[in-house]
Amino acid sequence: MLFKKVLTCQKKYPKEKSELYLNKTRTIRKVRIASITMFINQN
Repeated sequence: MLFKKVLTCQKKYPKEKSELYLNKTRTIRKVRIASITMFINQN
């Protein structure tokens, strides 16, 4: 699903923008994982 999004993104925008998009999703995922692990550690 995400892969398809990235592909369409690459078609629409130049490479720099798709890289930015990838970095954004990566950081969001990292933050989400960190918050989940913190939540698990608290319990």
